[in-house]
Amino acid sequence: MSDGPLFERPLDELLPATHRAAPRPARSAPTAGPETVRDRPDVELVAIARYQKWLIRVILLQILIAAGWVTAAILTDQMDGPSAPPIVVFGIVAAVILSLVALGVMIALASMLYSRTTAVALGLCQFLVGGGTILLCVVNVRATAELRRNGIRVGLLGARRSDLTALVTPQRDKDQVQKLGW
Repeated sequence: MSDGPLFERPLDELLPATHRAAPRPARSAPTAGPETVRDRPDVELVAIARYQKWLIRVILLQILIAAGWVTAAILTDQMDGPSAPPIVVFGIVAAVILSLVALGVMIALASMLYSRTTAVALGLCQFLVGGGTILLCVVNVRATAELRRNGIRVGLLGARRSDLTALVTPQRDKDQVQKLGW
């Protein structure tokens, strides 16, 4: 044990042996290897990864539309006139279309992760004001956990393409990987 000040000592020296953390593996994320046992078939994992990528895109577009609405609100306060400018109408139409896409993608992904009734209930909760984006994030976290548990590395924008192409069995054509939506 070192004699330096308490705040400069490593935490493992201060904790009893029973509370010390196990050494971390060299890689930051689990990888699919011979020791990885998958809970789901590869086809389902690829579908979960595809829906998750779409879900992340929807979340990012919702944030972009919200920022656009704030910008449009600031600009329309400075304009005179009784009618709404075309940018506001475009924003409303884009938000409605995006919410329908979010509903479809979330039900598709949630039905793979939860039961069908739970997926439909989550889909109906999409219509709650402010709750839709939170539910999208919750389902996204569950999809990330499912993919990582099955040995697929997941980054900021979804599963890594190299891990997904490794899931495609050798009997399939390489052209089918391009048809998965990437």
